[in-house]
Amino acid sequence: MTVDTKSPSRLLITGAAFVAAPAIVVTAGVIPKVLADTFAEAAPQSAATAFRVHIAFAAIIVLALVVLSFSAAARPRLAAAVSQVLGASAILLGICLVDAGAACLAHGPGMRAAVALLFPCAAAELLAGVLVILAASRLAKLASAAAAPEKAPEWKRRLLPAILLSVYSFFLIFILGEFLASQSGTAGAERLAAAILIVGIGGFFLLASYFLLRRLPRSRRNLWILLALNAVLLLAAIVGLVVEPNRTAALEMPGLSLLAIACSAAGLGLAHRFARLHGDQNEGTGQAARKDR
Repeated sequence: MTVDTKSPSRLLITGAAFVAAPAIVVTAGVIPKVLADTFAEAAPQSAATAFRVHIAFAAIIVLALVVLSFSAAARPRLAAAVSQVLGASAILLGICLVDAGAACLAHGPGMRAAVALLFPCAAAELLAGVLVILAASRLAKLASAAAAPEKAPEWKRRLLPAILLSVYSFFLIFILGEFLASQSGTAGAERLAAAILIVGIGGFFLLASYFLLRRLPRSRRNLWILLALNAVLLLAAIVGLVVEPNRTAALEMPGLSLLAIACSAAGLGLAHRFARLHGDQNEGTGQAARKDR
C-alpha cells in the first residue's frame, strides 16, 4: 500500500486556513461587538482579552501547521506526533468558541450578530482539528511504510488515544459544570452536584489512565501518556488564570486539574499493581508446570 506524501501536507495547510479564517473574523467582527456589549452583567474588557488570547493561540497553531507542512514528508513520525497535538488544540479552540457563543446568547439581541459569527468560526476550528488529526493518521502510515519491520514503541501508540480522551474530558467538565450551575441556590442540590462533578472527573481520569497504561512495562516514558491525558485540562487552567477576572472562579479549573492529575497517578499505580500481580501469577503457573514435568 502506498501513501500519498502530498496529501498530509495539503490537509495541514487546509487545517491552517480553517484556523486562520476564524481568527480574522473574531478580530474584525466579534471583538468590536463584545467591547460595545451593554448587557448588565457583561465584562467587555475581560471578554475581549479572552478573545485576544484565543487569537494568539490560533496564530501559533497556524504558524506551526504551515512550518510542519513543509517538513512532514521528511520526518513523518515526528510530524505525526506534533500534528496530533495541534489537531487537539484546534478542537479545544473550537470548543472555547462554542462556549463563548453560548454565553453571548444570554446577553440579549444586541449580541446576536456576534453569535452569528462565533458558531461558524467554532465549526471551522473543529473541522480544522479533524483535518489535522486525519493528516497525523496518514503521516503515521507513511512512517510505518518507511520503516516496515520496525514498530513504534507501545507507549507512543497510546499517545493519540490519550490526547483524544483529554479533549473528551473538556466536554465532560463543561457538561458537569453546567449541571452544577443549574443546581445553584439550593444547598443540598448544589452539594450533590459538586460531589457528582468531583466523582465524575476523578473517575474518568482514573479509568482513562488505567486503561491507557495497563500492560505497559514500568517506565518513565509512561509519564508522557499522563501528560497527554491531562494536556487540555492544564491548558484550560492556564488560560482561565490569565483571562478570568473572578479569582475564585479562576482557581476552580486549576483545582480540577490537580484532582485529574491525582486520579491519573492513581490509575497509573493501579495499572502497575495489576501488572505485577498478573506477572506473579504467570510466574507461579510456570513454576507449577515445570514441577509437574
